Amino acid sequence: MKRGNVLPADVRLLEAVNHRIQEAALTGESEPFEKQTAALSGDGLPLGDRLNMGYMGTIVTQGRGMALVIATGMQTELGKIADLIQQSDTGQTPLQKRLDTLGKNLAIVGVVIAVFIAVLGLLRGDELRHMLLTAVSVAVAIVPEGLPAVVTITLALGAQRMLKQNAL
Repeated sequence: MKRGNVLPADVRLLEAVNHRIQEAALTGESEPFEKQTAALSGDGLPLGDRLNMGYMGTIVTQGRGMALVIATGMQTELGKIADLIQQSDTGQTPLQKRLDTLGKNLAIVGVVIAVFIAVLGLLRGDELRHMLLTAVSVAVAIVPEGLPAVVTITLALGAQRMLKQNAL
């Protein structure tokens, strides 16, 4: 392993000369870790504290080394994360639930208003065909097609205001 290499598997370092690996993808640390070959004590160490290991998808930023592959594919730390993501429930967010409820409520109100307009028109003596067409037109017009776009723009403007106040 030398500078610029992306590790293809999880490895145990056997030799490390001025060796640093950027593990931001796994640990979130912005600085590369200085690696060593010495055995570590303690079970269950966090990834960032395992200084004698290298992980799939991380990048060698300095030095050179030699290592023994200990895990590949879905058995790597990156593979475990991918597995957890696949198993996670992709349920709706609270905002999506509220927008869904709002859309359903608007649809119900639209149908009620459309029926009300159709009944009033029939009581006035208009043709049934004409009133059905009017009722369907009103029901379609009430349901907002641009609701997702309006919500997205509103959220973006809110985020922009928060950014101006250094909240983000």
